[in-house]
Amino acid sequence: MSWRPIETYLEFGFRTGGKDKSDKRLFDEWVQDKDIVRWTYGPNELVDLPRYLRTGHRYYVPGAFSRGARYELPPRMDHATMFKSRSGKCWLTYQPYYDAADTRLLVDDWAERHGLRAVVYEKDESWYYPGSTCLVVIDAPDELGRGNKR
Repeated sequence: MSWRPIETYLEFGFRTGGKDKSDKRLFDEWVQDKDIVRWTYGPNELVDLPRYLRTGHRYYVPGAFSRGARYELPPRMDHATMFKSRSGKCWLTYQPYYDAADTRLLVDDWAERHGLRAVVYEKDESWYYPGSTCLVVIDAPDELGRGNKR
């Protein structure tokens, strides 16, 4: 999938009929704080997620197609989307229907093993079904991220 202008996500994520399940204000605050300009669908198990977050380019796991190699995705990933800022910094976000504290334990362990940084927000901070989902945000620490301005 290619990176799309953030305006197209707004139409996709907050279209008529979706207003009862999404909080555009929470989303707008998060996007503006990070200067987000692009989005794409979340990764699957064929994608090298740490490399993707560090470069902004989707790289497939070596042997993914010929040998069936797979990458370990973050725990409880649901409703996943990738975002990119104007400077090229990338984030993976997702909103699972789980308690933030329990999810935090699993996600922090996964992120540490993969050299990434994770923040798990409480259910009232998730823009997708606030009160029912927590918000997970994963990125490459700044000293590791390379960024890509495309």
